[in-house]
Amino acid sequence: MGHWHQDWKTDIALRAGGAVSCGISYLAIWALVGLRLGDGQLPDGVLPFVLAAAGFLCVSVGSALLALGHHIFDEVEISQRWQSASIVDDHAALTDTVVRFDAQGEGHVPYFKINQGNVREVDSLRCA
Repeated sequence: MGHWHQDWKTDIALRAGGAVSCGISYLAIWALVGLRLGDGQLPDGVLPFVLAAAGFLCVSVGSALLALGHHIFDEVEISQRWQSASIVDDHAALTDTVVRFDAQGEGHVPYFKINQGNVREVDSLRCA
């Protein structure tokens, strides 16, 4: 059996919610246009900004829900480049390292750094 968000009822409800959100956006923009004064200027205050923001947000969310429906919950594969590195793996790699001494008696501890090509490489830190 599928998840609740893969049901056709959920799809219809999400698309209906998107249509309602677009309707609210229409009303907010209509009210914003109705606020104009005789000389074409908007009144001072926060109300025009609130109506414009509500219109923009409602039409953005509404159009996404109306177009996608239940597909808004679809999982997508993220490329390896954009996946976050596992902190546990990095910590395990660093805790397994020990200080290595070279011929001059200086100690070096390996550590990770990111170069300009976004590639993780191991470098060493000199210990006195």
